[in-house]
Amino acid sequence: MGFIDSFKGNEESLLFFFLLLVILFEKGDWFGDSDESLLFFFLLLVILFQ
Repeated sequence: MGFIDSFKGNEESLLFFFLLLVILFEKGDWFGDSDESLLFFFLLLVILFQ
């Protein structure tokens, strides 16, 4: 149904995907050093995995 269905039975790739997103948002500095970037990150995850 959602994006999560492509990772069924393969939790290691899902973990790698989460770690990659965390690294991109921490090191990318796309939104500056504000709490809104962390909020945007979690909202993006909620939208992807619904």
